[in-house]
Amino acid sequence: MENIIEITNLTKIYKNKIKALENINLTINKGEKVTIFGPNGAGKTTLIKTIGMFIIPDRGKIKIKGYDTQKEEKKIKKMITISTANERSFYYRLSLEENLKFFGMLNNITGKELKKKVEKGLKEMGLYENRKIKYMEASTGMKRRLNLARALIKEAEIYLLDEPTNGVDIETKIKIYEIMEELSQKGKTIILASHEVSEIEKTDRIIVLKKGKVVADKKTEEILKKTTKENEERLLELIK
Repeated sequence: MENIIEITNLTKIYKNKIKALENINLTINKGEKVTIFGPNGAGKTTLIKTIGMFIIPDRGKIKIKGYDTQKEEKKIKKMITISTANERSFYYRLSLEENLKFFGMLNNITGKELKKKVEKGLKEMGLYENRKIKYMEASTGMKRRLNLARALIKEAEIYLLDEPTNGVDIETKIKIYEIMEELSQKGKTIILASHEVSEIEKTDRIIVLKKGKVVADKKTEEILKKTTKENEERLLELIK
């Protein structure tokens, strides 16, 4: 299989001297669906954001299709899209629809294509009826769904999703799973941070982090065997 992401000796130490990531070495193949799993503080979000170039590592390298994230950012930005729990990047006085249009234009989507993609994104995330609500007046769930819509409006090769179904209703959750499957069928690479077994089961591979280190990296079928309860117990055992 073709490598699309190569991570070598990746380390990130925050100001409080806590090592969020320590000597991470990973290779992710084109078209893989990968779960980053671990307890709070394990380094999941830091890893996602470092791949997405939101965080600069202290040591080590990340290459995407051979391009160095610290030297060739412009080339890589075209290949990736990211959804995180961060709400600060949206404009509070703009409506949900206006925010999505703005970020679509930032990705060079214009005219009829922009209108079509914004409408589709709002409908897929269950936001169409509330599209005129200002962002600052939206509920937490709406904001979370808008974040996902923003990530999905862009055509990319790599989708970085930080707990994509957190804070959404069951109907939206099912839709997100369907979208993930559609992207996978198109050969897209999906990397998500997650705690949910139902979500993890839909990926090919699980990378388990504990205190910034990789403690397991296996095919999903090797870790998750039978019932939901047994699978939860297996995952918890890995991070003890």
